[in-house]
Amino acid sequence: MKRIDNLSVYVLILVFFGCLLPQRSMAYDVEVDGIYYNLDQNNLTAAVTKGTTYYSGDVIIPSSVEYQGTAYKVTSIEELAFYYSEQLTAVSLPEGLTSIGMSSFGFCRALTSVIIPNSVTEIGDWAFYWCTKLSSVSMGNGVEEIKDYTFRDCWSLPSIEIGNNVKKIGYDVFENCKSLTSIVLPDGLTEIGAKAFAECGSLVSINLPQGVDRIEAETFLKCSSLASVDIPIGVGTICKGAFNGCSSLTSVFIPRNVTSIEYEAFAYCPAITDISVDEDNAIYDSRDNCNAIIETATGTLLVGCKNTVIPESVTSIGDLSFEGCSSLTKMVIPDWVTSVGHYAFQDCQNLETLVIGNSVTEIGVRAFLFCPNLKEVFLRIENPFGLSSNTFSYEAYQNAILYVPIGTIEAYQAAWGWQEFEHIVEYNVDAIRVIPSEAPTDGTCYGISGQRRKMIQRGINIFRQSDSTARKIWMR
Repeated sequence: MKRIDNLSVYVLILVFFGCLLPQRSMAYDVEVDGIYYNLDQNNLTAAVTKGTTYYSGDVIIPSSVEYQGTAYKVTSIEELAFYYSEQLTAVSLPEGLTSIGMSSFGFCRALTSVIIPNSVTEIGDWAFYWCTKLSSVSMGNGVEEIKDYTFRDCWSLPSIEIGNNVKKIGYDVFENCKSLTSIVLPDGLTEIGAKAFAECGSLVSINLPQGVDRIEAETFLKCSSLASVDIPIGVGTICKGAFNGCSSLTSVFIPRNVTSIEYEAFAYCPAITDISVDEDNAIYDSRDNCNAIIETATGTLLVGCKNTVIPESVTSIGDLSFEGCSSLTKMVIPDWVTSVGHYAFQDCQNLETLVIGNSVTEIGVRAFLFCPNLKEVFLRIENPFGLSSNTFSYEAYQNAILYVPIGTIEAYQAAWGWQEFEHIVEYNVDAIRVIPSEAPTDGTCYGISGQRRKMIQRGINIFRQSDSTARKIWMR
């Protein structure tokens, strides 16, 4: 998945806003008690603005200011007013203030707290961007929209009180607020922008209001502590990468109204052990308690986890379906599956054993790439087909043993993609029997490396029967 990385974003931001730094000498109408203002003579209002020097220390903005015998009500903070005031430690905003301009407090890296009064109805984009010591924010009830990037990179912010009337949270609003552990969203919230909580690595849980009908792209990207989330019943679309990298997420339930789940929505979520779909969902299902999301119309498995058991009615493993499932150590692709999608098992770092059934005729690009610990691949395919050269990792080509049906070794040694395996060995495909969960008891069980076991375990077992014959058994 390609994204503009954070460093690139920072560089663009610094270039864009940095060019504004020399402009501290821009005109202002008046300075009163160390605060610069522009005055509206017609409406008798004042706007806090930037002056010839950066603000520092504790700044108290009054509700009104007097100039030449006339009182002006302070109603706004202009864009960039406090921008890059790195010595600003505190600011008091007056009741009666109605707007906070774009980037007005951006890069105020010593600012620790802010209380936004109820009178404020508008907060501009980037308003508190990169206030890295900001640890307390209380937002009044006048704001209906938190605009793009407003609190991005507020590293020290552990929680925030959002006003009860907020209906929209914009793009990237809380990204990389890495101390944010909890946030209460108002019931009237209906829209949360893409990447709104991306890389909030301390966020443990979040309540999504029932009015939210769409989870945008990468909304919770790399929220590595997020253990649970309830998807509202009204959600219709879960966009690309919505929960990508939520490495502590343990369960997923898809409500009945979800009609679209985009790529990588649950990629790199290795802790997931339970996946289910509402039985009234017309598009997706989790038939036979398979611990997967299946596209009902096509029988394609779209999202899997380490506990997934592929049902007999599933014929295709979809693109990216197990991507980043580092807890997956063994996988059996049954004989009824005909295709494995692009990137299907990419970056399953701990996958060691793989069985591919005899009906598979297509394996997508990079399907098993970045699976460096793959030790053995059992193929039940009699007639090899070509693969792209990067289907498996270099380590797998060098170290894994590719087991192929008896009589097919020359064909595999000549087949594009398969020929890259250094170790190709023939085996009797009938010697491996796949069983569900009940194991035979009339014999002795050994692991693949020869160690004796008290009972058959999940994965490959060597089972020596009472009549001295031996067979390999794969328990799902």
